[in-house]
Amino acid sequence: MIILSPSSKFRVRYEVAEGQPYSHLDRMILKAVADNCTSQESLSNIFQIHPRLIIQSLVTLTQAGWIALGSSSDGQFLITPMGKNALTDEKLPEFIEKTTRISYVLLDRVTGVVIPENQVPYTNKLLLQRRNLFDNRVCLKMELFDNKIDEGEIIHMVPRGKGQRLHWVGPIEMVTKGQDYILVDFDEVKQQIVNLPSRLADALLPYVTIKASEIRFLQEKEVSQISHDNWMSGEFNEITLGARAELPDPLADYLNFEWKLSDLIVGEIEHENQLHDALSQAKSVLYIASSSVSAKRIAELVEPISLALKRGVDIHILRGIKSDAESVQLISEIADKESSIGKGKIIANRMAAQSNVRFILWDVPSGEFNAIVGSYDWLSQLQVRHDVGIRVNNQLLVAYLARHAAGLWVGTRGESLSSVPDRWRRIATGVENNVDLFSELASNKEIKAKFFFTQEHFALRYKWIQQNKSDLMIASPMMTDLIFPMLQKRKSARNGEISDTKLYYAELPEKYKEDFLISGAAVKVKDLSGSFIVSDNQVCVSSFNFLADVFEKKQNIKELGLTITGGSVGVQVREKLLKLLEAG
Repeated sequence: MIILSPSSKFRVRYEVAEGQPYSHLDRMILKAVADNCTSQESLSNIFQIHPRLIIQSLVTLTQAGWIALGSSSDGQFLITPMGKNALTDEKLPEFIEKTTRISYVLLDRVTGVVIPENQVPYTNKLLLQRRNLFDNRVCLKMELFDNKIDEGEIIHMVPRGKGQRLHWVGPIEMVTKGQDYILVDFDEVKQQIVNLPSRLADALLPYVTIKASEIRFLQEKEVSQISHDNWMSGEFNEITLGARAELPDPLADYLNFEWKLSDLIVGEIEHENQLHDALSQAKSVLYIASSSVSAKRIAELVEPISLALKRGVDIHILRGIKSDAESVQLISEIADKESSIGKGKIIANRMAAQSNVRFILWDVPSGEFNAIVGSYDWLSQLQVRHDVGIRVNNQLLVAYLARHAAGLWVGTRGESLSSVPDRWRRIATGVENNVDLFSELASNKEIKAKFFFTQEHFALRYKWIQQNKSDLMIASPMMTDLIFPMLQKRKSARNGEISDTKLYYAELPEKYKEDFLISGAAVKVKDLSGSFIVSDNQVCVSSFNFLADVFEKKQNIKELGLTITGGSVGVQVREKLLKLLEAG
């Protein structure tokens, strides 16, 4: 059965760069080599920075032909005549070629999933009308009406080749609004979507299953002339755009992740320690995304904020959907007070963003960036809270997060002309310049990670609960009857057995407490504000409330989660989280 899902096409303009930019660090290392500091060890001793940065600079200078390999352990590197000429130039030369390109993505208007147009078959209203197929089409109902795409959500979809780095993204322009239709091939026997990448198929499956049941009930199965057989035969090739090729690897969007159990941050004390560490260690910039920003909390942090500003650290605070108006005034007062004596600036969006996202992102003295992503509301009123976060050290993931930070800010009402988004775009580009992107994406390590954005959480929840995964643990602050149908299907698929399924919540409306489905499976945990799913060898930590839809889907409130998969991640995380839950 072929069912149509309404979508919109977006044009993505972007720049890729080839070659290597030369930094002032490269110039200083080149000068040090010219002054007979010719070994990696001696350079590390002089500059006192992470050895990886020294190695990257030496590789850059070697590729440029400015230094050459020496013949002894004491003289590992020698300056070349080209290098000596470079030192006499007043301006540091660059060896970068930039190319402007265009790519297209589709925004599915049912699930909110964004996907490259060349990964899915689709058609449009005009082509359907030419074949007299539009009026009797079988089509899902449009549920999302947001006309913006966050650049952070599509960054991994932008085509580029080996040795090419993403230099700039934007603008992202809507070309059609709900006039395109993704062709969804649904196998009624297997109850599966067979022609779409897994992340879109997983998201669409609940809607397609219901639609197929309605058609069978109304005996309208043949209402559409587009069937699986005649579409596969090529009869409708002239109305089919996009892909009919082999589906991409489900893990294609995942990046290598160096996992340590200590990177799992639990409880309000650990999170507060991390926030104070970020304020005291940040080298030049700190981004704090908090669903709730309260004036009282800002007042409690005035001292560490002021010290960071005096060091020259710029602090950017994204005020989310639950923020109070008084916090803007207090942040402005701090900015005015510190502007005369401090080097750094503190900036916050004046209108609250339609965001529930929670993370901190900052640079450290080595030049790298660190981040913590999860459920902790960094700038809400301080209280006992059982929250969960994950420290992110992978620099490519950090670059993705920096672009998402830019997208969240520019998408906030009244902030389109702010300088903050461009700052984080430049940071993302700079971080990517120091990452071997092709090797990062091509290598196959055991543990991988991926960010999940707003609407992708619905599919993740549906898939993890209803698939036959063992030792399923789900926690979120609120639970409603939303979860019961999914739990019932899980129970049916497992022959009535769900003893390995545990749901943890802090709040459950009275009318749901006696439901037999959650008897023995649900546990109330006081002060639980963490939101996560753990199953088999994977974990997802997020701002998203997995056991209840706190916000209406059509509001498209921004959410962010991080999924880690592979190895023994699930087992390790489960043990640590159980201690947190038992403490509540």
